Amino acid sequence: MKKFFAENGIPESNVLAFPGGEYTQLTDAVVLENGYKVTLTTDSTKDNTLICGLPQSLLGLGRLNIASDITVGMLLSYCGEDE
Repeated sequence: MKKFFAENGIPESNVLAFPGGEYTQLTDAVVLENGYKVTLTTDSTKDNTLICGLPQSLLGLGRLNIASDITVGMLLSYCGEDE
C-alpha cells in the first residue's frame, strides 16, 4: 500500500485498518516495523483503553463498522452518548 500511495501522490498514513478485522501479534509486529502507529479491527465490543506513553495501546483498537443497517441511535450508543 505504501508503494501504491507514493506512486499515486497519496499522503502516507500511519493508521491501518485490518480487512475483516483479523490481526495477530505477528501482524502487529510487522505493521509497527513498517511505520504504522495505530491499527484498527472490526471488533465493536472491544473496550479501547489508551494509555499516554504506551504506544502499544494504539494497536488493535476496536471500531464500529458502519453499514447500511447502523442507525444513528446505534452509533451514538457506541460513542457512549444518548440519542
